Amino acid sequence: MNEIVATAPDAIDVVASRHGQTLRYHGLPFARVRRVMDRERVWFGIEGSQRRSLDDYHQSDWLKLLRDLQAYRTESCRDRRHWFYRAAGEAWLESILRRDISKLDPGLIVAPLHAQFRTSPGGPTGARPIDLLALRHDGRLAVIELKVSEDREHVFQGVDYWRRVEAHRRRGHISTAKLFGARDISDESPLVYLVAPALRFHPSFRALAKTIAPDIELYRFDINEDWRAGARVVRHGLDQTRDAA
Repeated sequence: MNEIVATAPDAIDVVASRHGQTLRYHGLPFARVRRVMDRERVWFGIEGSQRRSLDDYHQSDWLKLLRDLQAYRTESCRDRRHWFYRAAGEAWLESILRRDISKLDPGLIVAPLHAQFRTSPGGPTGARPIDLLALRHDGRLAVIELKVSEDREHVFQGVDYWRRVEAHRRRGHISTAKLFGARDISDESPLVYLVAPALRFHPSFRALAKTIAPDIELYRFDINEDWRAGARVVRHGLDQTRDAA
């Protein structure tokens, strides 16, 4: 696995899964790693395609996949209609922020940072995972929900995740699990960070945010439209959504 990551360390990240690790290229899953009989095994293939074992027989297919990812899953891709470029945009943005979450808010600690954090068992009826769960230097938890296109549910998803994380915080589950190592978790409710490119917030975003109870602290983060080249906050990262102009 380390050898694969070393082929493109700025693009490939590793996410823990139920039965091993998932390798993602700018957020797009392309390989699975499991340890079988004390030996590391790798299967590769994009979602919807046939999974193949990484062995000598499939070596040419493996190399082609890597070449295609390098060509089309990049901010400099010439064919912006290619599926590799358009797919899993939120996961791409997540992978960028995972490398340095302080670019979103300098008050956030860089590590540990939990991606696709589940507050309940998975499965067909399981709740969706939270994009990112982070901790501020002051001990406040931050629930981070990402969008790269207009989505009317942005606010409500953030609030749903807040309720789940807050329930676990009040019961002491997050502190007991040492999700952030030895760092203390503040006895305050989490913050909600709602992130999207500046022109991709839904037109009803502000109106919907105003309907949320004031004890839930919502913050809007407008990032640059060309975020694939590197995400940065372009508009008052810590303005409350209820007060943002």
